[in-house]
Amino acid sequence: MKLELRVRNVNLVDALRAYVGRRLRFALDRFDHSITRVTVTVDDLNGPRAGVDKHCQMQVDVVPSGTVRAEEKDADLYAAIDRAVRRLRESVSRQIQRRRA
Repeated sequence: MKLELRVRNVNLVDALRAYVGRRLRFALDRFDHSITRVTVTVDDLNGPRAGVDKHCQMQVDVVPSGTVRAEEKDADLYAAIDRAVRRLRESVSRQIQRRRA
């Protein structure tokens, strides 16, 4: 599983990369045989202003089914990442089970 992290308007890139990698490995490790690439885009939409503006978008390329996406926004970047990872895990699981049926 190849992980690509795209960060816009957010600091702590090294800590963020480690956190995202750990969360994705934990959530998607059992589907590793079906996943070729995971692309994560993290963005702070409003910059330094407060509010629900941290955006996390994840895309998984599942072989041979296609692409699965999850997207979340929150005031806390790590909460947005956690929710997006949960949604992504559920979607990938459903996609793989449909393929088996």
